[in-house]
Parts: sequence; structure tokens; C-alpha cells
Amino acid sequence: MGLALIFPFPSPPSPFLSLALLLTGWPVVVVRSGTSPEGLPIGVQVAARPWREDVALSVAQQIETALGGWQRPSF
Repeated sequence: MGLALIFPFPSPPSPFLSLALLLTGWPVVVVRSGTSPEGLPIGVQVAARPWREDVALSVAQQIETALGGWQRPSF
């Protein structure tokens, strides 16, 4: 299995890290992980090694499953 990096979204440790991942071709996926007290979505950003989209998607699916999957927001 490949390496997967997990960052809280929207703020990874550095904005330059997101840019570096983008420019170097590392696949990234964002999974909703909850809702803030203000009703805003909170997410997790998962990055995997280049050409390992399967790892990023697998980790994202595991996170989504562990958190109960997609749920309709209450308005």
C-alpha cells in the first residue's frame, strides 16, 4: 500500500504544502468530516503518492465510513 498524508481542511500545515502537492502531481481528495458550531462544513484532505489515486480514495472511503457517510444538513 502507498503512503497517505491526512490534513485538516481547509488549512494544511502550510498553504505551500497544498501548492507543492498540486504542482508535483500527488492525488488529493477531500472528505467531509463534520460541521462546525456555525454550520460550516469541516473536511479532511487526503494526499497519496503520485499515481496512487487508489490509496487516496481508499483512505477517504475509510474515513467517510468511520464517520457515518454523507448526511443531509439540517436547516
